[in-house]
Amino acid sequence: DEVGRLPTRNFQEGKFEGAEKIAGTTMTEQLLVDRDTCHACPIACKRVVKSDGEYKVDPVYGGPEYESLASLGSICGVDNLEAVAYANQLCNAYGLDTISAGVTIGWAMECFERGLLTAEETGGLEPRFGGHEVMTQLVEQIARRDGLGDLLAEGSLRAARKIGRDTERYAVQAKGQEFPMHDPRWQFGLGIGYATSPTGADHMHNFHDSGVESESGAARMKPFGVFTEPLERTTLPAEKPVLAATVIRAQVMNNCVGVCMFLPYRLSNFRQIVSSVTGWDVTDLELLRVGERALALARLYNAREGLTPADDTHHPRFTEPLMLAGKEGASIPQEQMQEAVDLYYELQGWDKETGAPTRAKLLELSLDWAVNVLDEITS
Repeated sequence: DEVGRLPTRNFQEGKFEGAEKIAGTTMTEQLLVDRDTCHACPIACKRVVKSDGEYKVDPVYGGPEYESLASLGSICGVDNLEAVAYANQLCNAYGLDTISAGVTIGWAMECFERGLLTAEETGGLEPRFGGHEVMTQLVEQIARRDGLGDLLAEGSLRAARKIGRDTERYAVQAKGQEFPMHDPRWQFGLGIGYATSPTGADHMHNFHDSGVESESGAARMKPFGVFTEPLERTTLPAEKPVLAATVIRAQVMNNCVGVCMFLPYRLSNFRQIVSSVTGWDVTDLELLRVGERALALARLYNAREGLTPADDTHHPRFTEPLMLAGKEGASIPQEQMQEAVDLYYELQGWDKETGAPTRAKLLELSLDWAVNVLDEITS
């Protein structure tokens, strides 16, 4: 929040006046009762919170981490920590994604404040930024598909298309998946991954510019065969698509192996882990091919189901200046971003007409059988 990177009021702003009230340090002081973890893990990332105040929060449901604190907190303009912890509890109890739930509610709040969503359509609720009672009520309604929640349960994109009235421009999503709590106006390379991910806005199998803004970060790219100088976050030189293509393939490989993203493993560690568990004599290149192959197949599937390069676009919100305490901050230069995405396509071996991998790329990845699927798409 201090530097203006905290998504606030449906990504309109980057600073939240109530940030300290929902910060991790505040949660540690007021609600945290324990830390939990997967077996033998040294990270212990799971928070366990409890509250007997206005909102009853049961420690059996864990507690909110950054994404949940921001999506159910600052995105909705809510600075009531108990309410955020309770909403997180509801999401965990009902099996809801906290990011999509919070951003979809943030969309409803912005639409209501802009007069695009009426009190009649909300069932008498007034979803305004800062309303913690309405925020928690809407989480419950989404889970039960009750009242306004029946609409919001569709997610912000489908909900916007149902009611129309230009509300889709405020549904901050990519391919129907709401944006996580990392604003691409602070990391332009991250935006390449958001735009082109086969699963929509995703910060996990993505490239984060912050990883190469230092000498040590840039040096960590050498095992991948990529040599770069440190790069500023809010720039889009040709190196950014190269780095994005390399890192995203590695992150997808990480997903395939099933290793936690929080553990600081190097590429050589993955080879050792896979060899130790399976007995396979794998190489670093083979593992990276696993990630590239999975990504290519996901793109091929999307193309078969009707998605095109037109779906690999940035949400218009991020071409607007990020507001920082009333002042205009960074915005993503649209022309430069399109050039970066075009270069990224070339690096990944994707066709600019279909968005699918080219025939040559499928053959390179030993996906000969998938060429028939590509032929069906292009015929």
